[in-house]
Amino acid sequence: GGVSTPHPDGEQVCTDTSTREEAAGGVSSEPATGAHVCTHTSTRKEAWSDLSLPIRGADGVHSLKTCLRKYFCAEPLRGDNKYQCDECKDKVEATESRQISRLPEVLHLQLKRYKYNPDGNIEKIGIGVEIPESFRVEEYLPLTTSARTHYAEDTYYLAAVLNHKGASYRS
Repeated sequence: GGVSTPHPDGEQVCTDTSTREEAAGGVSSEPATGAHVCTHTSTRKEAWSDLSLPIRGADGVHSLKTCLRKYFCAEPLRGDNKYQCDECKDKVEATESRQISRLPEVLHLQLKRYKYNPDGNIEKIGIGVEIPESFRVEEYLPLTTSARTHYAEDTYYLAAVLNHKGASYRS
């Protein structure tokens, strides 16, 4: 699973993710590992065409690497969001995390630039995100063991950026 650690800018980032697989033009799996009563591990695979990355935290500039770490960080499933275990049939506390098992030729990344504010209105997140012109897969993306042997040396190159200039999601 992932381990959340403080980032220098005060945000929580994931430093180790080891239980969900994803791929655009590829395959994603989301293992959920039960805790306490249930110790069953379940893995769900799904195809995806892009990664919708979170932008959270204080004002300032973030990096693509920070956004990817947040996306792949392990997430506790607690309270109303407990995991429904197929094995024991109970809702149990669990941890869900992500890894990539198969990568696409073209990787589409979308930054989540809108959020609900406390009033229930949608507002734009105006934080800058530094995106490199290229990046090696193994430095940015958590890979399964089998994917690591196939993709670790691969490099993605920036081909295009689409930037929404409006103040809201409707403009």
